[in-house]
Amino acid sequence: MNGEKGKVCVTGASGFLASWLVKRLLLAGYHVIGTVRDPGNERKLAHLWKLEGAKERLQLVRAELLEEGSFDEAIMGCQGVFHTASPVMKPSFDPEAWETKQFQWHGRMGYVHIDDVALCHILVYEKEAANGRYLCNSTVLDNNEFEEDGRPYYEFNTSKIKSLGFNFRPIEDMFDDCIESLVQQGHLPPLQPGHQRLRAAPIAI
Repeated sequence: MNGEKGKVCVTGASGFLASWLVKRLLLAGYHVIGTVRDPGNERKLAHLWKLEGAKERLQLVRAELLEEGSFDEAIMGCQGVFHTASPVMKPSFDPEAWETKQFQWHGRMGYVHIDDVALCHILVYEKEAANGRYLCNSTVLDNNEFEEDGRPYYEFNTSKIKSLGFNFRPIEDMFDDCIESLVQQGHLPPLQPGHQRLRAAPIAI
């Protein structure tokens, strides 16, 4: 890639979603300006510099979300801005924030591969016809007890993003890629040859 697609800015570039956005933008040929709190923090930014094309087309600059004008220089000359940064406020000590009652009550959760989320962002940015809000959800998993109860459920309507030509990856790919990433980073031991593919099974809470 030669960077002919132009320059874009990704705020909060070291974050989870932003890192995947940076990866996909670099692979697509963009020159990426990523904002971070401390460009000199090699430990927190190492994963970004390992990305393909990072040495040629990635620039990390300092910006603080709560400082007025902090992003002016970063977005100067950019054709697009992917705003994923979020302020880190005081930690929450509300015990209700850690309870699972709401999840138990609803009994389901939407899943989507983080790579699909990044690709959807880029797709919507590149499509001139794109407008408004797009729902990005691939799979909904239910608790066994919720299914056995026979209650109807409504899946997320993702027809709008699919109308732009996007196809979501299956839930199996999400878990497989997650495990592979954890193995590569040393958080999990490598799977032995001949080991069966990991499968996710719903559990009753």
